[in-house]
Amino acid sequence: MDKQLKGPQLRLCSIVAIFAGLVVGCANGHCRGNRHADEKHVYVYKPDGSKQCSGVKGASVESMATELSSVQIYSEENRFDGNVHAQVCGFPTGRINVYEIGVSDLAKAQNLGFQILKGAK
Repeated sequence: MDKQLKGPQLRLCSIVAIFAGLVVGCANGHCRGNRHADEKHVYVYKPDGSKQCSGVKGASVESMATELSSVQIYSEENRFDGNVHAQVCGFPTGRINVYEIGVSDLAKAQNLGFQILKGAK
């Protein structure tokens, strides 16, 4: 019992396969962002200032980005720094605001207190 796709069924399967490929490709970040092919990027970060069990939320990525007003930001996110932190009320949570910037702006960001994120993405 051989079933073969014919005409409209074959076209529909082809369209679905192409669409699925585009969705998976864009989900990996290749379709997003303001990347310039000729400029290398680096990730910099600064702790957001949030404290454990104190209700201190810390600076949002948007509000901290104003410190980098003279720097082109390509992406931004708040994430855990990946380090082990003592679980003590009032101690930092380990949350950091991370910004993707051009290498040419690295010195400006470092002068503003941002550090290079090692092993980023």
